[in-house]
Amino acid sequence: MAAGMTLEFVTRLVYKQRHDQDYLTKIAQRFPDALIIPEGGTCPSALTGVAEIMQELTPHNVDYICTPCGSGGTTAGLLSAQHSNTSIISIPVLKKAAYLKPQILDLVNTPQLEEKLQFIEGYHFGGYGKFTPELLSFIEDFYQRFSIQLEPIYSAKMAYAVFDLIEQGHFPRGSHIVLLHTGGLQGLNGLIQRKLLPEHWINWHRNENTTNS
Repeated sequence: MAAGMTLEFVTRLVYKQRHDQDYLTKIAQRFPDALIIPEGGTCPSALTGVAEIMQELTPHNVDYICTPCGSGGTTAGLLSAQHSNTSIISIPVLKKAAYLKPQILDLVNTPQLEEKLQFIEGYHFGGYGKFTPELLSFIEDFYQRFSIQLEPIYSAKMAYAVFDLIEQGHFPRGSHIVLLHTGGLQGLNGLIQRKLLPEHWINWHRNENTTNS
């Protein structure tokens, strides 16, 4: 593998143990010099890096910064560094995600910041890693309008939610809203190969890569 990396595949049964402390202890004993990163990268150390995003927004008087949420680390990092006039809107991309909100607040460990967090469910489009023709249509329309590419796992669900909330009058008129695109575009080719995305997205994605190179 590239850069000397070795991938070790595990069974679904083993994968279910990823949060089990006994399993993690065994991993640490087997690889004593390893840095064990939780699934999704969500841990106290992640907050510092994510918080740097807020520094870029300091001069712009942002009212809302919106982010997709998978494991909660990005939301927690933004919340930990939010400015007094900025609210964080977190859009979970999986079903039954209510358990994530207290985990996010525990990571931040500042109870008074809860009022600055809007955790809005209902935009998962079937669950994590799932999407619908409606969402794919939104992605294509978004690209045609803004020349910004989204992917259906994270960023598109967040963007769809924000546009829907705007239509509902969720934000006061004149609000300065920032949408945080958290990446994930490298996963498009895999979704195309698995025939989970339309075939014509191949040329669309390749053209975008060629333009950016």
